Amino acid sequence: MSSTTRVYKKTPKVIRQNLTSEQKKLIMKFISTHKKAINVAIKEAKKEAKIAEKEAKKEAKIAEKEAKKKAKIAEKEAKKAEKKANGIKRKPSAFANYMKTIRTSVKNENPDASFGDISKIVGEKWKNLTNEEKQQYKVE
Repeated sequence: MSSTTRVYKKTPKVIRQNLTSEQKKLIMKFISTHKKAINVAIKEAKKEAKIAEKEAKKEAKIAEKEAKKKAKIAEKEAKKAEKKANGIKRKPSAFANYMKTIRTSVKNENPDASFGDISKIVGEKWKNLTNEEKQQYKVE
């Protein structure tokens, strides 16, 4: 039994009974000529479905990565907030303590100097200090 007769038999019986032999031949011819086009359309639809599925998977992966990034950021922010709430801070360095004590005198000596210029002057003075003088500014 050929594929066209199988298709023909699948058509409703009422339609087959009311057709003339010429109409039946035309239907059979139409089915056989358009079967290839239908198969091509089906293949194209399957390809498009696969492409859409791949794109959906890619989008899902991207969304998952973004969610992980947001979770990491939220975790870091939570840790920062916890540290801030607990008041955990590092001890200031020896240079920071030296800067606190010397900055006002350097600013008074150079009233027109900018913040950066004052920092450079204090840095130069810090370099000129000996290790024993630096030790007095160290907090333990």
